[in-house]
Amino acid sequence: MTRLFSRTRAAARDRRGAATVEFVFWIPFFLGLLALIVDVSLLLNMRAQMLDAATSAARYYALRIGPADEARDFAKDMFPTGVADVTVTTDIDDKFVTAEVRVPYSKAMLFGRDLAQRGFFNSDELYIRMTMPVNLAVDPGTGEPTGAYLAD
Repeated sequence: MTRLFSRTRAAARDRRGAATVEFVFWIPFFLGLLALIVDVSLLLNMRAQMLDAATSAARYYALRIGPADEARDFAKDMFPTGVADVTVTTDIDDKFVTAEVRVPYSKAMLFGRDLAQRGFFNSDELYIRMTMPVNLAVDPGTGEPTGAYLAD
């Protein structure tokens, strides 16, 4: 019996493997934190690309470099080829051009589709809207420029 107690005491004093147990407890936390950092970085990168595309499309259309279709294509070409679900819309009224870029969360983040399905976001898409003033007169019927500048 004393031999059993001495073995139990020896095992209790033995610290080999204690770091392994702590490692097993902490590694899921650190891997989850790493995944979160990567996901947020991808989201912020996509947001910056979307802002650049929306600004460029609005500027392209506001300065009358080309028609709305060309402005949309110009903005879509700013994204990498893997992001095929980009939606770009342009709208013009008397004094403002609005460009809107939409990308599904599944294309913007690693876990975006899962988080969107679980209700973490208000919608299934990440979107940015950019509005710029127009300095040229627009035909209200067609939405195309007349070539005359607006009076201030």
